[in-house]
Amino acid sequence: MMVGFGLFIGTFHGAACACQKFRSKSDWVNHAAGGAAAGALVGLRTRSLPACLLWATMTASAAAAVQIKWNGDDGDSELR
Repeated sequence: MMVGFGLFIGTFHGAACACQKFRSKSDWVNHAAGGAAAGALVGLRTRSLPACLLWATMTASAAAAVQIKWNGDDGDSELR
């Protein structure tokens, strides 16, 4: 159980950080990419492409919504 949670969190943060580094921006899109990657990983356990896409979409949406709501992200934050 804890290994799965660690894999989820590691995938989320790894994808979000990679997206941030690649785009040179710190905004909600990075969290959406991390959520999509982590959600797809969870969906792979079902061995069903529709379930994988559903999990990726749900976690990407949730991660982006949390980023926007709690951090007041307007989408224009550039890394300095």
